[in-house]
Amino acid sequence: QPWVAAPSTNSGWEIHKQFTRAQYDDAISRAIRRVARRVLLPADDYSIVLNSHLRNGTFDRWTNGATVAPDEWTLAGAAATITRVNVEDATANEGAFQGRYGASLFVPSTTAVTLTQVVPNAMHGAGKAFEFKLSVFCQVASRLTIRYVDGPTTFDSSANNGNGWQTITVTGTMGASPTDSTFSIRVSSGAATTILL
Repeated sequence: QPWVAAPSTNSGWEIHKQFTRAQYDDAISRAIRRVARRVLLPADDYSIVLNSHLRNGTFDRWTNGATVAPDEWTLAGAAATITRVNVEDATANEGAFQGRYGASLFVPSTTAVTLTQVVPNAMHGAGKAFEFKLSVFCQVASRLTIRYVDGPTTFDSSANNGNGWQTITVTGTMGASPTDSTFSIRVSSGAATTILL
């Protein structure tokens, strides 16, 4: 029934008398919990990898666009390009990608190319053993390596074998007083080629 006068902030009313106030409150709480379970769950974030100091090591975040280096990474090399790859659309992945996206790196002829990340919190690893791994698809042998630099020391992996997908690894022990902490994917100059990361 309509209000006789406009309600104020302290007006009280009851919609109907079928349930108690506690039952109404309980129903509202249950409805909120049901909605929260469906809507408020965090989205999958494949850019975070446990026990890894690299940020966005799976190339899952590309907030600057699908043709700009992925978040946290810097691309260097004249005319080199990088493109986001949807894992579902990649024909050569053979399950090697982790997450939703990978990267396709075009290396022009006679150009050396690097994809680099400054690894945060380097001092936490002082004096400790480390291991970096990269799954890569490259059909030209001896073109790609990965490198870690702690300042005084440079650690390089063996080069790729050119037989399609493989995992490249660099290991070592960080010095007691690191002055740098840089990880890079390095492609030497040679014939133009496209590499999947």
